[in-house]
Amino acid sequence: MNASDPTPTITDFMTDGSLAALCASASRLIGVGVELRDAQGAIIASAPGHSPPWRVHGRTSESGATAAPSEDCVAIAAAPAACQASFIAPIRISAGTIGALALKRFGASSVAGAPQKSQIEIERFLTLLASTVSEICAKQAQLSMKVRQFKALHRLSSMLVCEHDLDATLDAALALAVDVIGVDAGSIRIIDEEKLAAQLRASIGLGQTYVHEAGALPAQNVLKVLGDIDQVHVAQDLQREPDLLHPEAVAREGLRSAMSATLFFQRRPIGVFRLYARTLREFTDAEQELLRAMAEQTAAAIENARLLEAERRSRQVDRQLCMARDVQVRMLPRAAPSDAALDIAWRWESSLELGGDFLDVFETHGGLGLAVGDVVGKGVPAALLMASVRATLRAHARDDIALEEVVARSNQALCRDTLVNEFTTLFFGVVDPATLRLAYCSAGHEPALVVRVPEHRAPCGADVDELRTGGMVLGVDPSQRYQQGEFLLRPSDTLVVFSDGLTEAFDFGGQQFGRRRVKSAILDLLALEPDASAQRIANHLLWEIRRFVGLNRQSDDMTILVVRAR
Repeated sequence: MNASDPTPTITDFMTDGSLAALCASASRLIGVGVELRDAQGAIIASAPGHSPPWRVHGRTSESGATAAPSEDCVAIAAAPAACQASFIAPIRISAGTIGALALKRFGASSVAGAPQKSQIEIERFLTLLASTVSEICAKQAQLSMKVRQFKALHRLSSMLVCEHDLDATLDAALALAVDVIGVDAGSIRIIDEEKLAAQLRASIGLGQTYVHEAGALPAQNVLKVLGDIDQVHVAQDLQREPDLLHPEAVAREGLRSAMSATLFFQRRPIGVFRLYARTLREFTDAEQELLRAMAEQTAAAIENARLLEAERRSRQVDRQLCMARDVQVRMLPRAAPSDAALDIAWRWESSLELGGDFLDVFETHGGLGLAVGDVVGKGVPAALLMASVRATLRAHARDDIALEEVVARSNQALCRDTLVNEFTTLFFGVVDPATLRLAYCSAGHEPALVVRVPEHRAPCGADVDELRTGGMVLGVDPSQRYQQGEFLLRPSDTLVVFSDGLTEAFDFGGQQFGRRRVKSAILDLLALEPDASAQRIANHLLWEIRRFVGLNRQSDDMTILVVRAR
């Protein structure tokens, strides 16, 4: 059959000559010539025979009276007079009349010597024969349609698998639907959930004016017209549709009939698949079923294309995050300053690709600057704010001003550049390697610990001091004043500065590691190894945290800075 012709003809079924042979056999059986004609009355196949004396549109009974033809046996389009039939039995399928079986009639008289058989019996025989042929053709038509549908869906699947670009996917699906169903135009709209509109994303056979005027339609109105998920909406005459959104544009475009299907994915409407004809047309059940199947595959392809695009963007973001992490890692001190009086080590681990904790060790006025901070939040925003705080602190720390003034100026700069809910905790200290004098300021940060190791016994809780002097967090109150604390370190003393990622680490039972366990971990190690290096202490703390948390996911960034006086 022709894919673009909605109504097949009897010639579509004459592939092996069986219908012509049937006419010849019937002619020999009844003794009257039987013709095979198409839907327009043209003779397709004919066999010689005799014609009884009855007319085309009526028949003469045995008494000589004219009787009307039977209801199932009517004449189709008139043929030339020399080829007119005395009786016609139509051959019908669901798409309509495709042909007929006709008794030959030549001129006004019958052929001499024709068998004298009952007129009614011959008509009944021809009617039953045409009915049998109709059933066979109907089944063949259904099979042919199923094959067409299978081929169309197979082609669609092949194209959709190859296409990864969403617009190319829609163009391919629409072009196939227009070709297979044999319509004049078509469109696919995708629902933009943010704009609540059905955006025209693909079209065939539609003018630019129509595309411009009806490019975006309210999604709610479009879906209201289409109805439920399993329905295909058919508008045989668009000019009579009461809910048509752009009747003027439709009329100018010359669109008369339409068939539409909603694109659903997991019972969520994502678009509309619509086909148009510029003449009045009745879409068959098979065509509606085919559009429904193509709409289902197109909807899946749309979601697949969206997922591929999301994956591509995700990979791009991942690459950018990796590059940003490299930059952030380069902001950490590359190596501890070489000084015979101080042993310095650190560990820094972020819970995500980018962290909000920052750590810095740098030379400044009066000694060695030590900074550990924790920016509120995680991820990219926290990392950007962390870089800003680090740069601001370094810039002010290089000026010859008091330590508390460095923190105050950093706070004022942060208040100017951040929102109300963005703040930073900070421990900033400066230690003089010559005197081991430590000046510090704790701006809302976890109090640092100083652990002193006695000469003749293991350290205990009484040997731990907490450095709390300072003020509130940075970035909240630009008028905040900060205080400077001082602590005189002794040889073998250990300064431990850490972020709240240590104390707020949770195990599977929901318990926090806490400051008490931090102190115990340090004391236990120094009791066994009084001369443990700064790196050994930092690694031991991190090990104890991991042993406590187990396989539970790290929920916050963790930073540890250890300074041991020699």
